[in-house]
Amino acid sequence: MREYVEPVYGWGADVQRMYHAEWFEPDRLLIIEDDDGRAVGVLDVRDQGDHLFLARIELLPEAQGHEIGTAVVGDLLR
Repeated sequence: MREYVEPVYGWGADVQRMYHAEWFEPDRLLIIEDDDGRAVGVLDVRDQGDHLFLARIELLPEAQGHEIGTAVVGDLLR
């Protein structure tokens, strides 16, 4: 990720720790599991009352391309 962040924001361990501390709220993250119950990603959804805000969905590379993300987003839309 550094190769994408550095040209825009610069890179420094202290700055990255500060950004991380500003947005990281572990109580808001949900673990995405596959059909076998293995943790394969995280989901950050915020209930805004009249709508949901999908702030983040991340899947491990080996879990990508198996319709897991599609199923998660489908569940949110329903």
